[in-house]
Amino acid sequence: MRGAKQSGIHIFYVGTSRQSKARAEFFRDAMKKAGFDVAIKPDNAGQHSRLGELRDTESPALLFEIGNIKNAKDRQRMTSDKYLNKLADTIAKTTKDYLQRNDDK
Repeated sequence: MRGAKQSGIHIFYVGTSRQSKARAEFFRDAMKKAGFDVAIKPDNAGQHSRLGELRDTESPALLFEIGNIKNAKDRQRMTSDKYLNKLADTIAKTTKDYLQRNDDK
């Protein structure tokens, strides 16, 4: 379980897939450019190795953790309409950009 000190957006990817890592890096870079605090993490070690959303899918997938509810700064951001709208717009734009540049069939 994440402690209150951990904060920011985390993008989890299938840890054994180079393609999944590259996809996560693409999103991280675009989101950082938009001003978000973002890190990527493989879903292959520790507590996060149980993320069935990634482990059990046959489709390309990333899992976004948009903040830590126990962290006061994250909680404040996650209750801001302005922040959430910017985050949603950035993820949507980045998804569109990614799909236009890559063939992930």
